[in-house]
Amino acid sequence: MRKLANLLWAFAFCPILSGQNLALNPGFEDLKSTQYHSPCTFSQHNFNFNETVAHWNTFMDLTPDIISYPDSGSCIFPRPFAGQRMAGFINYYPSEQTRWLYDYHEFLQGELREPLQPGILYEISFWANRQDTAALHHIKSLDQYTVPPVAVSSNNIGVAFMPNKASQFENFRASIRQFGIRPQVNTDSITAPQAGEWVWVKDTFRLQTAARYFVLGNFFSDARTLVNYEPDPLEVFPVRVAYYCIDEIYIGPPRADIATALTRTGTYTFRNLHFDSGSALLRQEALQELQGLARFLATRPSIHILIEGHTDEIGNNEDNLLLSKARAKSVCRYLEAQGIAPARLQYRGHGEEQPIADNQTAAGRQANRRVVCKVL
Repeated sequence: MRKLANLLWAFAFCPILSGQNLALNPGFEDLKSTQYHSPCTFSQHNFNFNETVAHWNTFMDLTPDIISYPDSGSCIFPRPFAGQRMAGFINYYPSEQTRWLYDYHEFLQGELREPLQPGILYEISFWANRQDTAALHHIKSLDQYTVPPVAVSSNNIGVAFMPNKASQFENFRASIRQFGIRPQVNTDSITAPQAGEWVWVKDTFRLQTAARYFVLGNFFSDARTLVNYEPDPLEVFPVRVAYYCIDEIYIGPPRADIATALTRTGTYTFRNLHFDSGSALLRQEALQELQGLARFLATRPSIHILIEGHTDEIGNNEDNLLLSKARAKSVCRYLEAQGIAPARLQYRGHGEEQPIADNQTAAGRQANRRVVCKVL
C-alpha cells in the first residue's frame, strides 16, 4: 500500500498539456442544484450532498458537507483554499464513545474524466484543513456530553480507486468490513496536526487494474487510526472527533515542480496563488511556492521573467484588467523583497482576455483566475 506524505508547501495548477487533472469538479465548485443547500451549513441528510454537488456522491446514512462560503465572510467554517466551495467530512469518531456498533466515518465518491490505466504512474494531491470549531459545533448538536468533546487530527485519510461506481444507496461502511476494501493510497502520518491550517497532501501511485471512480475517507477502524491526543489518566476520557475540510483534489499525470517546469518549458502556472475576491494581497498559502521561485531566480542570475495575471469574465473587462495587473505586480514586489533585482522582473495583466477553460462553469472560472510565470 502506498503512503501519502503530508507537505506544507505546494506547486501550481498545471496547464492541460503538462498535467491534466482527471478528477471531475476537483474543487467542488460546480453544483447540480441548490434546492437542498445553503451556505455555511452542515448536511442533515445524505441527499444534501448527493443532490447538490456535481460528479460527487456519498452513501447510505452518511452526511459529509458541501460547504459554500458566504459573501458576508461570516461562517463557522474556514475560507476554502480556492474558490467558494469545499467539502467536509468526519475521519475519526470511535464507536466506543457514540454507543453505536461501529466507528463513524464519512466517505466521498468522485469521478474521473477517463479511466486510470494499470501500471501507469499517477499523482494524487489535495489540500486538507483540520477543524476545531466546526467539528465541535457539529458534534455538540448531535448529542449532549457531560465532558466537553475534543477535536483531534488523525492519519488514515485514504483513497480507493474502483472500476465501477458504488451506489449512493450502498452501506459503504458495511462493504468495507464485508469485502475488505482497502485504499491504494493512504496517509500514514497524522494529517494537519495544527487546526485551521491548509496542508498539502501529495503522493504518486500505480494501479493494478483500471479505475474510473475513487472513494476518499478512513478505511480502517479507529483502533488502528492515530490521533494527536494524549488523555489525562486522572480525568474522564472525552469524546474525540477528527473533522477535515478538503479542497483542490488533483489526480493525473505527475506534475513538474517550479524549477523543473521553468527549466524545461520556460513557463509555469502557479497552483497555490489564489486571491480573495477583488484583492491583490498575497495569501499565506502562496508564500512557500513564491519562495521556490525566488530560490530558482537566485541560483540563475541571468534569467529574466514575466509575471502575467489573468481573471475570469465576472465583472467588467476594465476592472479585471486592472486587478490582474495588480496581482502580477504583487508577485514581483514579493520577489524584490526576497532580493531579486527589479530589472529582472516584468509584470502584465491580461484580465479576462486569455481564458484556458469554460467561463460558464465555476471550475472553469477558477482555472481562468491564474498567475503565470514565463522566462524571457
